[in-house]
Amino acid sequence: MGHGVEPAGIGFYTARVKNIDVNIGRRCNLRCVFCLDGQISSKQRQWVPLASAKQELRKGWEAGCRSMGLLGGEPTVYPHVLELLEFARELGFVRLALYTNGLRLGDAAFCDRLVDAGVTRLGISIHGHRPALEDRITTREGSFEAKLAGIRRLLVHKKRGRLPHGLAVNPVITRLNLPHLLPIFRFFSRVGVDDFRFNFVRAIGRAEGSRELTPRYRDAARACVELIVENERRLHRSLSFGDFPFCVWPWEVLGSEVLRRRYIGEFHDLVTDVTLFEAPSEDADHLDRFNWAERRKAWLKQKFDACEGCAFFDDCEGVYRCYSDLYGIGEFGAVSESGVRRKKSGVRRKK
Repeated sequence: MGHGVEPAGIGFYTARVKNIDVNIGRRCNLRCVFCLDGQISSKQRQWVPLASAKQELRKGWEAGCRSMGLLGGEPTVYPHVLELLEFARELGFVRLALYTNGLRLGDAAFCDRLVDAGVTRLGISIHGHRPALEDRITTREGSFEAKLAGIRRLLVHKKRGRLPHGLAVNPVITRLNLPHLLPIFRFFSRVGVDDFRFNFVRAIGRAEGSRELTPRYRDAARACVELIVENERRLHRSLSFGDFPFCVWPWEVLGSEVLRRRYIGEFHDLVTDVTLFEAPSEDADHLDRFNWAERRKAWLKQKFDACEGCAFFDDCEGVYRCYSDLYGIGEFGAVSESGVRRKKSGVRRKK
């Protein structure tokens, strides 16, 4: 499930546009090895009633949101996805985003209907540049070819001006694709994609407790710097990285305000309110409404005693708790304005 975690698209970088994301159900047509929803109950996989989803979009509109997104699970298999997009467009939303694994986009007719319904931005989760890698991660043969066909078709729509807020490729960084990040970036750049968001895997769901899937931050950051160098020298794409604590970046990136704001995800994300239907029902008691950034910082991530005094303390969200449970906190510590890194501390920050 991805909550407003890719660059916001043309016209949304400088304006702090308020966004609402609605999770319309956790069913999915893939079973990715790192799936966040891999251990939920059958009751939680029910589809959200269309009337309930419309009500949440209307509430978001009335609260001042002019950007919306649909989350899953996999929203393209939601029976009412086209009607819901049309409803959002009729309400007046300017930016209509869909976060998808991309499998159904291989159906050309369905792909066209999504665009006709009003979607203005798609974030597509694809994690490899070759069938063997992508199909291994999604555990479904043929997923790479279907996704790639959809991306190519959407790029045609984009060239015609029909996706004004962009088409992004959103790989999740795991040990499986870590050696291939630069080839992935190059491959989809050649295809014509100009918007990328790489997010660090969260070790919950199917990836819970898995060192086989979860790399060390230091290794992932090193690989990501290769993408930054390639982008600065040659490709010049919109590229950012999500869920990396600031202190794992080398000073060459962290110490440059231009590079820091260009590549670190916190500077790209929209102000996003989320509606999550814990057990889809007309009953409002099953709703979980929250601000996504606040949820990450208050519940999902943490900072440590060693973070105190860091020059980037306010901007950095910290470290996912599931990561520190897996590897400890020895990699993290405060960074001064001159780039001096304080000796790491093994003490967790007091709550």
